[in-house]
Amino acid sequence: MTNELGASVTQALLALNACWGMATVGRVLLARRPALVSGPMGLHLLPLTATFVIIALGCGN
Repeated sequence: MTNELGASVTQALLALNACWGMATVGRVLLARRPALVSGPMGLHLLPLTATFVIIALGCGN
């Protein structure tokens, strides 16, 4: 990241920590999913959510 994007080492470390932090939050939320959403509803919401994320990432370019 420092070579390709010109970011400082501190910025690279913050980006890495943010990535791992969000991965951890996602795992915790996924583990709590049965308490928040019923099984069949979760099976419909997961692909829908993934679609919105993919579209949002694609619109950034």
